[in-house]
Amino acid sequence: MNSLCISLNAKYGLHAFNLGKLPTLSEYQKLQDLQEKGVLQLFAFTLENEFELLAKNATAELCLSFPTLGFTDPAMDYSLAPQFAIPVMINGLVSKETTAFRAKLVVTDIGGTDYPLCISNEGTIDFELIEKSIPDKQHLFTTLDKITFIYTKDQLVPNENLTYISNPISNTIEILAPQNIENFNIQVKVVCNNQVLCERIIDYHMSKNDKYDGKLQAIWQQGREKSYLHVNYKIITPKNHHACFRAKVTVDIPLQEGVQYTWESAPFTKGEETKALRFSQYHGISHHFFKKILASLISQAHFEADLLLKSEALHSSFNRYDIYPQLKTVLYDRLLEGVLNRTVPLFSLSPYFAHFKEAQQNLSQIVLDSYDTHDQVVFHKLYQLLEQEQAIMPLLEEVDKILSHWEAFTEISIVLETMGKALNANTFHIKANVELEDIHGQVIYQAKHNALLQVLKKHRQLSLVENKQLKTNKKEIFPNIINVHREVKKS
Repeated sequence: MNSLCISLNAKYGLHAFNLGKLPTLSEYQKLQDLQEKGVLQLFAFTLENEFELLAKNATAELCLSFPTLGFTDPAMDYSLAPQFAIPVMINGLVSKETTAFRAKLVVTDIGGTDYPLCISNEGTIDFELIEKSIPDKQHLFTTLDKITFIYTKDQLVPNENLTYISNPISNTIEILAPQNIENFNIQVKVVCNNQVLCERIIDYHMSKNDKYDGKLQAIWQQGREKSYLHVNYKIITPKNHHACFRAKVTVDIPLQEGVQYTWESAPFTKGEETKALRFSQYHGISHHFFKKILASLISQAHFEADLLLKSEALHSSFNRYDIYPQLKTVLYDRLLEGVLNRTVPLFSLSPYFAHFKEAQQNLSQIVLDSYDTHDQVVFHKLYQLLEQEQAIMPLLEEVDKILSHWEAFTEISIVLETMGKALNANTFHIKANVELEDIHGQVIYQAKHNALLQVLKKHRQLSLVENKQLKTNKKEIFPNIINVHREVKKS
């Protein structure tokens, strides 16, 4: 793999020969630039007491432990980007352009066992070397819970491998946080001769970029026989909005007396209690419900049976699920979580996809009353697709689209045909709302926007720019589902 062709965070992950190294000065400066642009998150913390202990004890080591926050397995390469934090600067130091510097690495697997992550001379993880380094009959797993970077005192001062950054800050560690992660804990220890001299937990919280904005536009295009109301609502999001997991957009269009509105062949007119049309667009599914849907489509029994057969055929210390069968369920759960946070491709689990009848039965048994309207609307569309196609693959493809495009909820366009009176721009006020949620269901952004109606001169055609802004592509309605109903408001 050519490390120059991958992103900087992946370059220092599990699969690109540089795990355990610090970035060079030029790479560090590039990371700083990317943080300023909101592309990634760096986090610095001071360890004065820890560095003081290191200065007093010649054989002391600094241990930085980071949890894995997405599916992490060095035996697989589903995702090149590391799902754990990476140290990028220590005590004001980064790597020189050519360096032999590398931290000692110890990992904790899903069975709770710690073992050294041995690196070959070529920079790859060497499983044969790992097996030679562990006691006989000890069994290990390649799926990881935690990774620890260990530095000696001599590795934390300027030497032939390390150089200072401009304006270095002593006794400080800076890490690159994994993408899409809002918070996690960092365990810091100073150890000397197997004795823990000090230990503490540092909390990481993603710095929030609340520079969301919205633009609501409504244009009425008057024609000779039919006229059209074009509504466009665009959410302007910051670059780190990928933390969003579910979104709902609503647009309220007032009904005017003497005007018939038509949406997908259905006519709407103003009545005594019907004052407006509400268009609700739902994006994504809540984490808990999505995981339940995936469990209905990916057979746990088939997965665990296949895993058992493969484990029994192994002549290795690794991944002996036949000896530790309780960990089969743990691995299955980790893979589902990996699909949800996009560190495991859905179709990598295709050997374990349920058959149509099994999927139909599993999904039909989900109790929908436990979930809100948003989840129910999206679920009904998915289930309807399964029933129509009488096959599971179209459903899986749509599920994959939702997973792959959870950021593509930033715009809604509506076109309504109108007949009758002209729309009154002075009283025609359109309202829109947006609500964005993170993976935990917490609202991270909520806003309301209003717009007055713009009326084109009679018979004037939309310009190319207006057409581009207001064009509606009905093929894109699914999975970005638009649910239209009359909103009843009492006078």
